[in-house]
Amino acid sequence: MKQPVRYAPRFLVPAALAAVLLTGCGSGESIEAKQLTIITSEAVLDQATSMAIAHYVQDQGTEVEIQQRSDYDDVFDDLEQQTPADQAQIGVVTARQDTTANGQAILLPEQLQTVSQAPVELRTIAAASTITATQFDQAQQQSAKDKDAQALETHCDQLTWILPEALADEADEAMTELTDQGCEPEYETTGLVDIDTYNDIATRMTAESNTVAMLHNVAPVISDLGLDTLELDNDAGSSSLAVISHTDIEDALEREISAVVEVIDAEAATELLRGYHDAYASESDLDYDVDTAVAYWLAQQDLIDTDTVADMSTDSD
Repeated sequence: MKQPVRYAPRFLVPAALAAVLLTGCGSGESIEAKQLTIITSEAVLDQATSMAIAHYVQDQGTEVEIQQRSDYDDVFDDLEQQTPADQAQIGVVTARQDTTANGQAILLPEQLQTVSQAPVELRTIAAASTITATQFDQAQQQSAKDKDAQALETHCDQLTWILPEALADEADEAMTELTDQGCEPEYETTGLVDIDTYNDIATRMTAESNTVAMLHNVAPVISDLGLDTLELDNDAGSSSLAVISHTDIEDALEREISAVVEVIDAEAATELLRGYHDAYASESDLDYDVDTAVAYWLAQQDLIDTDTVADMSTDSD
């Protein structure tokens, strides 16, 4: 079996207090804060978004540091720490939407507030090969026709189900209808979807038959591998990508942050993740690192001048 692609992190390292200083471009608006600290998780969308924000505000004379934490509780706890007057601190997280609130408000500890929220709606889907999805649908239809859950239950037990722990609650909600029909998977759990986990899932989806992976709908592996999805409960809850803080941050800095976050719809999120993953897969090519990939994405979103970014097209023409 083909082994998953491994990587040596160029910017973010596993230590709990890992940090990275980045360079980038901004809009030209003056920011009073001399340093911005971004605290984020190991999840790749959180990391990639943090780097995009860092690029965009760095040119204003504000030093940017990204600190990685192993889970969201650590991110929330660290945001409560006091910072000097000339420094600002934010968190970049993926958080569940509050289904009891109007709009797309997110669930956060009471002491934290939302600075900016991306328009992308992150839903948990069950991704599988076209053949696996077709066979599952046939078993589902057979059970419905015979009014007997045995066909679906048997087929469901024959599949390998991969579930990142961070998506456990969403997956339970999304699987409600299938559970009622007799499909109750025993999941093979993983941690947050970091680079290693993502690459491992991608490898297994191509090398192992009868495998289903619970992923967010923006994961580029879905379209890149031509995966299909199983029909889940459309009324299940979803998550949002957000920038949060413990205290108010200055208006100029908030506008810079929001300029990046507010363009991240589903398509932009997928493109950001694709560039991030591809850069790590191509780390031996010094002209295509993660820093450049994020800058290229910013240029695609018309946030920085395309002339400042090297052409990283892989097209042969």
